Amino acid sequence: MFKVLYAKASNFRAILDVLSHMVDEAVFKFDSNGMSLIAIDKAHISLATIEIPKEAFKEYEVDEEFSFGFNTLYLLKLFKGISGSDELEISSESSENVKVLIYGETPREYDIRNLSITQPTIPKVNMELSVKARLSSKGFKSAVDQISSVSDTIVISANEKSLIMSTPKENKEAQVEVVFDESEGLQELEVKSNAESSYSSDYLGYIMSLTKISGSTTLSFDEKKPVKVDFESQEGGKVTYLLAPKVS
Repeated sequence: MFKVLYAKASNFRAILDVLSHMVDEAVFKFDSNGMSLIAIDKAHISLATIEIPKEAFKEYEVDEEFSFGFNTLYLLKLFKGISGSDELEISSESSENVKVLIYGETPREYDIRNLSITQPTIPKVNMELSVKARLSSKGFKSAVDQISSVSDTIVISANEKSLIMSTPKENKEAQVEVVFDESEGLQELEVKSNAESSYSSDYLGYIMSLTKISGSTTLSFDEKKPVKVDFESQEGGKVTYLLAPKVS
């Protein structure tokens, strides 16, 4: 019924790592345009959308729309030990089972039951966010790691010259401030008006595996509005993560 081959299986492992923090089950949807997925966490605090166009696959044979429903933790375990050069093939000849093959030094093949899962639908919302910044993924991960080690809240703020990630001012354990500017990890910055908002350290920490698939991370946010985090894979494809602000 369908078969796709993707050159970098480790990108899928990074995606599955994020999904395993959000939902127990999810569904990859394959159609004439490519692969997509939507996931909303149980608390409705975060939302992830994944889009990989068919051009990003080495092979893409999809005659009709196919949905692959799976348990996120189970599938993540199958991807343990994947190296950067491993390739991933997903195929099926019926709607009941899906074959997953990982090509590498130690080829692996799994026959997985296809779970019947309905992908959530979300209305298209055009959020007006006053700040958009592109920074190095390495720097973004370092900032999240540093701040989350001492605080459950990350404050993101911006002015016309820099983007700042920090602990809340009232944090008693320690104060951490990471400044991104022209000389330190900031690649682009658009600021319509200065803004500051607070977000969960844990929920931002859940997406750190995605910094491995993209050299840069784009953050868009505003006062007391969700932060939008975009990762664009060098191999093709995009993951967008929306996280609601913490409101005191």
